[in-house]
This record gives sequence, structure tokens and C-alpha cells, in this order.
Amino acid sequence: MNFIVLFINEDSSLNNETYSIELVKCNNEHFVDRLTVSFDLARSTKQLANHASYHNLCTFIDGQLIIMHDASKHLRILKQTFDAYQLPYPFIEYSCTSILSRNLSVEPPIIQSADACASLFSTIIEAHQVRTVNQLLKLANITIGVFSPHSNRPIRERPPKSIRKRAAILSFQNQHVVFTGGLQAMVRSEAAKMVRLLGGICVGNVTSSTNIVIIGDQLNNRTSKTTKQIRAEQLINAGHSIHLLTENEFLSIIHTLKKEKRH
Repeated sequence: MNFIVLFINEDSSLNNETYSIELVKCNNEHFVDRLTVSFDLARSTKQLANHASYHNLCTFIDGQLIIMHDASKHLRILKQTFDAYQLPYPFIEYSCTSILSRNLSVEPPIIQSADACASLFSTIIEAHQVRTVNQLLKLANITIGVFSPHSNRPIRERPPKSIRKRAAILSFQNQHVVFTGGLQAMVRSEAAKMVRLLGGICVGNVTSSTNIVIIGDQLNNRTSKTTKQIRAEQLINAGHSIHLLTENEFLSIIHTLKKEKRH
């Protein structure tokens, strides 16, 4: 896997007149090239546009996969600098070791250099035995980010495949929905409103026409089941198609359906 690590020193910011960017190019997890470029924000637009640092930076990263540990901060600094001096953006795809570490349950060390970030990314690759960035992103349930002259697309969290599959089946449109047990995240009236906004029909009792039963997480500490849950299981055993959802499953599916509706 080939990638470039980009790191802006933590002490650098747009409040300072200069900052430097460390770049490390890796080929199959081996360091093959490196570059450090500095920007002097006191220069005029014309001076900066002709400054070797800008051209060296763009030549090094344009069209490449860029790995950063604090992607939102680093991209913000780059974007504000390019915008302030009316410089065109390079095209890059990027990922973030901070997000990857969190989603893949890896305890990251303190990252204070491009080399440290590159080592962390290589460790994540080796630990999960992946050969492509798409395989790694799939494991972490995130999308790749894009920073380009035409559009910027941040890294997005993807719900697990099981939730996406259930969301595709459970659209809530014209579905009869029953709640049972207390909810922890919200009161039942708020949850029922979410269901109705998605075209669902909230009813009070479990019958043969019920499609979905949502079991509140407050039942987790109970050893007995509610009457509604028992009735739903009896109907399922009798051949009726009823989906039983935990509160967390319900909230994840609602979130997924809302995102799909916006897009």
C-alpha cells in the first residue's frame, strides 16, 4: 500500500507568521522519501503563489492518498492558507489515524511527527492484515475523505453492514410499530414522533398486524419479559413476520434512514 503522511506541527497555526509541513512518502509501509516545506504567511499573494514551498507541496501530494492523525485540523490550516492567498487546492484522498484507531480499538501513541503517524498507520495495517485502503476503511466503517479544487468531502462514519441491511428492510413506511419497556435515550413520545416522520404507524398493542416491536433498553436489567414482548414472540413462532429491535438498533436504523433521506 502506498501513501503519504502529512503532519503540521502542533505549535503551528494561522496566528503565527510561519509554519512547516512534514511529509513522508511510504511504499509498502517502507519510508522512501520525505519533504519538509515552510510557509511564510507574511508574504504577499504574488510572492506566496511563486514560492517554492507551495509548488513542492502540491507536486508531492497531488493525486495521492494522504494520511493524517488530526485530519480536520491539518486540512483547516491548509484550506485557510490556500483561500487567504487565492491558491488552487491540490486533489487528494485522505484518511485519519485518529479515527481509524478509535474505530478499530487501537490505543494510539502521542503523535508529534510524520514518522510517528506513519508508524501508527503501518501498525494498523499489519494488525488487521489488509492490503488495500478500501479493505481497511471497510473494517473501520468509514469512508475516504476528499480535498480537491471542486469539492471537499469529509470522512463519514458508516453504520455496520447489519444495521444498513436492516434499515433497507425496515423502512418504517406504513409499518405498524409497538414500543415496550422504558427507553433510555428519550421519552416514548419522541421516539413515536420519529417513527411517524418516516411514515410509520404507532399502535399500543401487539397483534397479528404488528410489523415491528421496539424493546426499550431499560429492560436490560430485568429478568422477565414484558407482556408485549412475549406476545410478539408467540406470533413469530406462529409464523407472523414481526421484527424485534433493541433501543440501540432502533436508533441506529433511524439514523441511517434519516441520512439516506437527506441524500
